[in-house]
Amino acid sequence: MKMVLFCFALLFTSPIALSESEFIDSGDQLFIFMPGEEDFEKPFQVDASGFIQLPEVGKLHVKGKTLTVVLEELKASLSVVFRDISKLYIEFRAREKLITVLGYVKDPREVVLPELGNVQMALNKAGGMLAGAQLDNMQLQRGAEVIIFNFKRYLETGDDNELPALKSGDIIFVPSSPLTGNVQMTFDARSLKLGGDASDTQKAVTVFGEVNAPGTFSYVPGMTIIESLMKANGVTRYANVGKIRVMGSKAPQTFDLKLYLDTGDMSKLPKIKPGTTIFVPIQVEDIKVGLQVVYVMGQVNKPGAFEGREGITFMDMLANAGGPNRYADTQQIRVLKENGETFRFDLKKYSDDPENNPFPVIEGGDVIFLPEKADMIEKSWLVESHDEAIKIIGAVKNPGRYQWDDDMTFLDLLGHAEGPTEKADLSKVMIVGNDGLGERLFFDLDKFMKVGGDYLTLPQLSAGDTVMFTELPDDPTNNKSKWIKQESESSIYILGAVGAPGRYAFNSQLDFLDLLSAADGPTNDADIKHIKVTHRNKRFAKSSTLDLDMYFETGDESLLPQVLPGDTIYIPAKSEQGELNNTVNIVQVLGAVHNPGRYKYDSSLDVVGILTMAGGPTTEAYIDRIIILTKRGEMKHSARIFNMKHYLTQPDYRDIPIIHAGDTIYIPNEKESNWSQLLDILGSALSVVTLFIVGSSL
Repeated sequence: MKMVLFCFALLFTSPIALSESEFIDSGDQLFIFMPGEEDFEKPFQVDASGFIQLPEVGKLHVKGKTLTVVLEELKASLSVVFRDISKLYIEFRAREKLITVLGYVKDPREVVLPELGNVQMALNKAGGMLAGAQLDNMQLQRGAEVIIFNFKRYLETGDDNELPALKSGDIIFVPSSPLTGNVQMTFDARSLKLGGDASDTQKAVTVFGEVNAPGTFSYVPGMTIIESLMKANGVTRYANVGKIRVMGSKAPQTFDLKLYLDTGDMSKLPKIKPGTTIFVPIQVEDIKVGLQVVYVMGQVNKPGAFEGREGITFMDMLANAGGPNRYADTQQIRVLKENGETFRFDLKKYSDDPENNPFPVIEGGDVIFLPEKADMIEKSWLVESHDEAIKIIGAVKNPGRYQWDDDMTFLDLLGHAEGPTEKADLSKVMIVGNDGLGERLFFDLDKFMKVGGDYLTLPQLSAGDTVMFTELPDDPTNNKSKWIKQESESSIYILGAVGAPGRYAFNSQLDFLDLLSAADGPTNDADIKHIKVTHRNKRFAKSSTLDLDMYFETGDESLLPQVLPGDTIYIPAKSEQGELNNTVNIVQVLGAVHNPGRYKYDSSLDVVGILTMAGGPTTEAYIDRIIILTKRGEMKHSARIFNMKHYLTQPDYRDIPIIHAGDTIYIPNEKESNWSQLLDILGSALSVVTLFIVGSSL
């Protein structure tokens, strides 16, 4: 009797007898009722470790316990802090799950799901899967247990039984597809689909050959060869659908797709199993033979055998073959008759005089042959005489000797030579005439191609001429031995403090800054205020000085010198003594100031600061019209007017002019003002009138 009572009591006190839903788990939200306490108004969520965080008390482990047990533990913990806990009770506010989502998802993290949440909801809360995720081999990790499930089958069928039930603490792992390879990169759905969707080739169907998207595709039970071809986006226009090869566990089979589509006989479909390989061959046309076939071969666009019928003409057959191509010699067409006779036909003569040059009669079994042009066949130079050929040499891709016709142009010849090379100097193409004098002419092809022009401006060539394309020189810093290839008339010299001093090719389309850039620009020690340019391309030498610093400040293009081939540019290095003695580095202050003179230029000073250095204007100074002279080039100056009086009464820094090195500031005297001069004139006139009146009275 005691044993029975003990077993009965054990049944009702053991946790095994309780329903699993009565135990607290991670993710559950517990509501603890404590009247008058604001900290207990919101529910407490059980974290992944099974704890809740209580105010004033701290963490309390509740996972795996019933509400009754937790209530007793709460009373014991809270009674230390709170006086009245008589109305304390606890209940489930929400039953939620804490699930960790890892692997090939956009936002791997721990997510919270409702009580009935499933795998799809967890993946959605993790931002969804990345392109390239493997859907048929997902993992559910629950402690040491790993459950493999096919999420793709769930998406195809909608069957919830395909997904494992989730519990708090579970980990969902989404693997990447083997199609993504071992390199991290961005994939798109189209590129992945092109390679198929199978993860295991032993359990997949491989389709290749003349299909639009060959690849390896997942096998689905009941799958047919039609469905396999559709997964590969169907066959191409070149596919031989009558001889599709199906290779499985047994001997290869041949499947005639055209026959199946004509009859609809399901028995003609071969069985598809996991591991099956389907090959779609390319369509190969059989050679046509027969008494009504005409053969067209040689230099036509579509040589082959064509069906002949009564009334068909030579032009009909030539049109069926796509017509002659660019290499065909239409003046030497041959027609081989079935009885062995051979006829020659000149298509050019027919186009000029069709009445006297009729088409040859074409019958079944005839052969039409269009030979290649003679100038397309490589032959000895002795075949073409000197007065029928023209030579093109130098920096072209295929230099040589070409047959010349008066209807051809310079560009036709260049096209035959396959164009210039990358190093060709297009600005100075040399033509040596066949006039016995050896006179050289030069043509700027680069300018013609970029700017355009009349075709009549192209060089007028004739048989026997020679066209020479010279090469541009290499980098002068390490190929100085090759300078001899470049004529001095086409060169310009840049010396001194530049990155790569030397001799450079120059033409009329380039300017000073182009050349300076080619020489890698000035060095850090370059004195760009005193650049010297020696102009040697005239009857006499001339030297000019460039202040490149002023050009960069003002942007005045007139400051840049015009350089021509043969000129020399020298950029000196900075010299401390030279800067002190050079007049370009000073500012001159003249006129009605206390200390007129020359002052060292300082870019931080404006006109007011410089006048202060000169002791300021005198009492007789006319500050309404201060004149500032700026040198622009060798023989050019510009003047600016500054109204200092207006600036002092209504200060605005935008009114202060910029002062440059070498400027001259002149402050006129009050007597030089227009008003003073007017008063002088009026005073003189008044004196004359007074004298006149006095004289009249006498």
